[in-house]
Amino acid sequence: MKLLKAVGAGPAMIAAVHLAEYLVIRLAAAAAGTGLAVAQPPAIPGRRRRNARRHWTIPIPR
Repeated sequence: MKLLKAVGAGPAMIAAVHLAEYLVIRLAAAAAGTGLAVAQPPAIPGRRRRNARRHWTIPIPR
């Protein structure tokens, strides 16, 4: 990024380079089969689903 600023690249050019780097990394991860391209964070224990009120396993006192 310092090089881009040194040659006088504007914000749009810097953003385009960042996007290209991001896409190359995702494509490389997908090609390697590591699953990084579609990695999701681990589930949070005890986190409820959207309409899970009737699916609670632990009764909640009211």
